[in-house]
Amino acid sequence: MVKLRPHPRTLQLEFKKVKKLVAEFSAEEHFQLDNSPGNFDSYLTTDLMVTDWSGTGFKFAFARLRPVIFINTPPKARNPDYHLFENVPAEIGWRKIVGGELEEDQVRLIGVTARSLLDDSAFRTRLEEFQNSRVFNLHRGGKAIADTIMELLI
Repeated sequence: MVKLRPHPRTLQLEFKKVKKLVAEFSAEEHFQLDNSPGNFDSYLTTDLMVTDWSGTGFKFAFARLRPVIFINTPPKARNPDYHLFENVPAEIGWRKIVGGELEEDQVRLIGVTARSLLDDSAFRTRLEEFQNSRVFNLHRGGKAIADTIMELLI
């Protein structure tokens, strides 16, 4: 199943393009438009995500330990000089770790890339190890916040 889940803003700004895509693929048995307001159900029923620079790709990858294919569209850089800094932003450096990247002119390779990522039996373990080394207070963030607030109040 392929689900098209446009960003709500995309539905507003690019409605005609979305409508055209839906019209083109709606007759396909394995195509579905998902324009529901929340993404929770989609996250739970999806094996792989394809996105551009959206942060939701990282949320999906780390929440489900599933791969993401990022399409390298022009980045939305608030600081055009970001490349001058020594540290690589996570949104750039982590893309290959949580899945893979394709250039815009390589979208025809999505199927092959998806199959490769889904068939990689070690992917989940590698992603989990990466997550454990980078995400603080994993599975206990609420307690860590409460403890910090209590320390500040005492």
